[in-house]
Amino acid sequence: MRKIKVKKYEFKHIRMNHGVEGDLSKKIWEEKLENILADMGENGWDLKALHIHALHTHLIFSREKS
Repeated sequence: MRKIKVKKYEFKHIRMNHGVEGDLSKKIWEEKLENILADMGENGWDLKALHIHALHTHLIFSREKS
């Protein structure tokens, strides 16, 4: 019988608060989002889901465990 190797994944949740003091600015929010996506991508994380609420945004990432 042949063994099947099952891939294992790890997940990470980031909560981006929309906040105050200029954080509601579209430009600032987009810069924060782009920085998070770039940093996570460089570390092998893939964005799997994005859920936006009135006051915050949830980003869910995953990557294969080594």
